[in-house]
Amino acid sequence: MKTKKMKRFTAIHTVSILLGTIHGLGSGVTAQNETGVVSSTPVASHVLRAVPADAMAFAYTHDLDAVLDQPMFDELAKQVGAGLNVLKAANEIVEGGAVVAFSGTLLNPFSWRVTLAAETIMPREVVFDRLENGFVPTWNQSPLAKSVGKAQFWKDGDFARVVIVGKWMLSIGFGSKDGMIYASSGAGVVEAWQKGDTNASFVDGEEFKHLTDGWTESIGGLTFVDLRPVVAMAATTMNSSIPRSFEALGLGQLRSVVVLTAPQTSDASTPSKSGRGVEVGKRPIAERNPKSAASEVASPSPSARIALGVDDFGAGVWRLVAHPSTSVNLAGAFPSDTSAFVNWGMSSAAEMLQTVMITLSQIDPAIAKEYAQEREDFRKEVGFDPHADFFGNFGSEFAWGWVPAEDGATFLVAIRLRDAAAFDAQLRDLARAFRLEMSSSIHRGVAVHRAQRKMGPFSFAEVKGVLLVSPTYSVVERAIDAALTGNSLAKKETYAAVRGDPAVASSAKFFMDTIELAPEIATLLESHSKEPDSKKSLPVGGDLTRHDGMLTLDVTWRNDRIGLFSTALTSIMASMHQARVQAIRTCCEGNMKGILITCFIYANEHKNEWPPELGVLIPTGDLVPEMLSGPCVGVAGNEVGGAENDSNAQGTYFLYRRPGSIPNDANRGTVPVICEPRIHEGGAVVGFLDGHVEWVESPRAEEIIQFVRGK
Repeated sequence: MKTKKMKRFTAIHTVSILLGTIHGLGSGVTAQNETGVVSSTPVASHVLRAVPADAMAFAYTHDLDAVLDQPMFDELAKQVGAGLNVLKAANEIVEGGAVVAFSGTLLNPFSWRVTLAAETIMPREVVFDRLENGFVPTWNQSPLAKSVGKAQFWKDGDFARVVIVGKWMLSIGFGSKDGMIYASSGAGVVEAWQKGDTNASFVDGEEFKHLTDGWTESIGGLTFVDLRPVVAMAATTMNSSIPRSFEALGLGQLRSVVVLTAPQTSDASTPSKSGRGVEVGKRPIAERNPKSAASEVASPSPSARIALGVDDFGAGVWRLVAHPSTSVNLAGAFPSDTSAFVNWGMSSAAEMLQTVMITLSQIDPAIAKEYAQEREDFRKEVGFDPHADFFGNFGSEFAWGWVPAEDGATFLVAIRLRDAAAFDAQLRDLARAFRLEMSSSIHRGVAVHRAQRKMGPFSFAEVKGVLLVSPTYSVVERAIDAALTGNSLAKKETYAAVRGDPAVASSAKFFMDTIELAPEIATLLESHSKEPDSKKSLPVGGDLTRHDGMLTLDVTWRNDRIGLFSTALTSIMASMHQARVQAIRTCCEGNMKGILITCFIYANEHKNEWPPELGVLIPTGDLVPEMLSGPCVGVAGNEVGGAENDSNAQGTYFLYRRPGSIPNDANRGTVPVICEPRIHEGGAVVGFLDGHVEWVESPRAEEIIQFVRGK
């Protein structure tokens, strides 16, 4: 039981660590032409080039030191425990960038192999010494040695090998030359590398070209996962639940997912550790962009890119989310205090609706027939086609925003109309056919309509060819003010600081000011940040863009807020961890109370004798096996008595000691009979003879564990 849960726990946090590289820490590498202007394709460092062409997944950072120095990493260390000391020990031989890659076929474990590469300034002898006397001992003292296996070290001249022996054996060869450490579990791979032979690299393939298309920043971090094996397995599961749903949604077109990040800003005069380029963030504007200094505000550099590899955008949901890039810019119709904003491009609402109906009809053909009949009935009753005439008039783009109002924030929708006069005529037909209760008033020369419906009232208006809709009348008035006076979200300083270039075509744009959207974040930051304006603004913006074979989401946050993002993420992670710990503890206490109740029933039926072991309660049906499991398995902490005791000899997670002579009622509440097998979060859950369960902190918890063990 422990092994499965520990593996799941370790995997979750390993992914968290790998995705921690989205901070893009350290100096990056950027291509420049002879004039000093940044080219359109970043140069990959020699460490990143070590990733094999057939990699299923890999994670790269250009500065491992900077990642490990983040508060977020410290918070992860608290959650995962001593296991992360292994990564810190490995970092002792790294100076600069590092990458770990996994290759092979998902369904064939014998094909799996690991590749490691990192920059170093240490001689080969020192590297091998740090492996033998630093990394290996740290591994063997960590929980990984118990869950995966013990590590051993061998050295043979210019070649070294670390072998991890457990349920499976993992052998990784190590070599070092030209300022780089190279390691692989593949047979003969490292030996060939030291002789000058190299395998095909991921960065020379089409996938790397797709994901870096239009990316002009340095590469601070890069995480890649090939989704095709997972997608293939998901097809069977989805289709068994909802027939044909997988194909209808077009999920088979999904190829990969990538997180690409820029480095933090640094002094432009400081070369990267590898000496191959400088950080773009502080480069003079004329060198960063051949346009003009004005583009500094209009086109902030992306901080991160999330990319999905998609083979065919014409299938399923991809037709909806990945509209061909166009100019989307409805921010001028939203009030300046809008805290969240999404602006999406489209050919027309009719086309989007048609895509939805095609997708649904592939799952259930009856849906299309019902829609066609309802569409015809509507045309006869109202006088126009709701699909072609009404929704067809909603064209080019639409936007959604979260706007403050008198009774709390509410939404505002903006849709660009193809023909405003036609919409007015259709509106009158709708009001007549459905007997809508409508009233109108004039605001700044614009007619604002109010309509009553079963779900509540809503208001709308048309200004400059844009339809504005909101449940709140005053929000529509404020949107009209923004559109006519220019005091809109488009002019907001924080929006300008993170938005993409309005002149650049994209499928969608988004913006949110996280503090305005969730004021409680300010409380989290207050105790962590010394910046006087840390609570005023925390803006994030981005562009969703359709490329050749790739859908990219470029995310930008203000450079002077990078530290705040790290702080906010750390605070959120800490809160999530505490919530998780509390939930696990509550579940553990519930299981323990159920076990004690069952023991009382057993004792009542067996002349006041408690069960000799908990396992005997399962065959009788008095206890379900799930109640004997321990949800706290895998929570980082200092074990008491060793991992071999995490699974009790009785086949349960909990430790149990059958009470001998039953004391009087006054003392039963002090006699422990069941408890967790180890200390975590500074204590353990304990159940007592009187039936109550409580959390007991150390050192008392350690004494109880030893008592229940019979020591």
